Amino acid sequence: MPRVTFKSAIKSAGLFALVGPPLGGAIVLFFDFLAYGSGGGTALSWSEVAGSFLFVGMFSYAFGIVTAFVTGFVAGLLRDRCRSWLRFVALCAAVSVMVGFAVDGVIFRSVGPAFMLSLVGVLPAVAVGSLSWRRRSPA
Repeated sequence: MPRVTFKSAIKSAGLFALVGPPLGGAIVLFFDFLAYGSGGGTALSWSEVAGSFLFVGMFSYAFGIVTAFVTGFVAGLLRDRCRSWLRFVALCAAVSVMVGFAVDGVIFRSVGPAFMLSLVGVLPAVAVGSLSWRRRSPA
């Protein structure tokens, strides 16, 4: 079994921290637009959509970078212990939920919002975990 280095774990954490928060923000924005569209309101203008992307883009890192970094670090440390892609992606999703729940629980001090925001991080963790799995070096 190859030896895991601190450097590879930091690289994985950097990838998760760079790509994960904007994906999570896009998911939040998608569900926001979905809820707005199902309300029977008027159509969104391009300026509202662009403003929403700018707003979410700015704040996605504020809310998601710690969770993404820790998830990527743990995934980088344990990547070589997972024999299959499915196990690795499940590990990324589970770590993302646990870390997200802990971080958001400290921020909100309430179970409801913390749990919902920790679930938002599952899809980005799966997507970036898949990307990270494909980038891994051959044993």
